[in-house]
Amino acid sequence: MIYKIKSVNFSDTDSEYIYADYSNVVMAYLIAYIQFAFYKTAPEYGLSPQQVGNILNSVYGLSKTEPTDNCFVVDMFDVWEKFCMAADAVLNICMFKKEKLCDELVKQFNYIITK
Repeated sequence: MIYKIKSVNFSDTDSEYIYADYSNVVMAYLIAYIQFAFYKTAPEYGLSPQQVGNILNSVYGLSKTEPTDNCFVVDMFDVWEKFCMAADAVLNICMFKKEKLCDELVKQFNYIITK
């Protein structure tokens, strides 16, 4: 399935398209996991859809793809709002834990503060 990762806090041109064999529910949880892990690293900042796309690609091996109309839209703001009360539980989903994630979150934080 192709997912359009977007956020109401960014323009539509900042959206990222990702191919994944995950269900809509699993993809939403994975994006929430990335957002909550980043929040623990840098609570004053948030990730862009492009940064989440980079993490999905480099850490989880999901492929970036070309924009298409036939995709499932995942809004990062909606995901945050939906799962924020369960952030600790989301962060305990073992299948999402990757050693490489911490390094990638620091890399994305450094990008934000030097931008």
